[in-house]
Amino acid sequence: MRGKKASLEISVYAIVIVIIAIIVISLSLVLIRTIFKNLGTKVQEAVSAQEIVNPPTLDIPMTATPPTIELRKGEIKKSSLAFMNVLPDYAYCKLSHRVSGSLTPPDVLYSSDCTRMSEEQINVWTVIASPQDITPTGTTIFTMMMSCYATSGCTGTVEVTFTRDIVVTVKD
Repeated sequence: MRGKKASLEISVYAIVIVIIAIIVISLSLVLIRTIFKNLGTKVQEAVSAQEIVNPPTLDIPMTATPPTIELRKGEIKKSSLAFMNVLPDYAYCKLSHRVSGSLTPPDVLYSSDCTRMSEEQINVWTVIASPQDITPTGTTIFTMMMSCYATSGCTGTVEVTFTRDIVVTVKD
């Protein structure tokens, strides 16, 4: 009788272990599926957000897509400004602009932070144009300037400056 009781206990333990193993495997599969599902969404967002239609090259290190913006008062439109560091080493680059063609130009917004870039690294800045209520109809040329420095913080002597024009036309 004793052998049957021991074999029954072993059978109960084996069933419990199999049930626990199935639960652990199921939870692991659900966790892995959730991680990959979220990862796929994040990768798709990152790729679509930084897609460069007109990428810069060593010959043309700064591009704007689109280079011309037409909008009406109250509208907001954007242009992507892509820049490739063509300097032979790390550079610290900062975006700024000059305006010509209007006394009351539309507002342009962009990041003017100092960005560390390695050789041939490409970064993309979004330039947002938005006319003010007092902005007259007409065309304004924004000369976007990327100034690169050898020192961090974008201080000291400018090593090189690249420019690209973005033409903004405000219509009624």
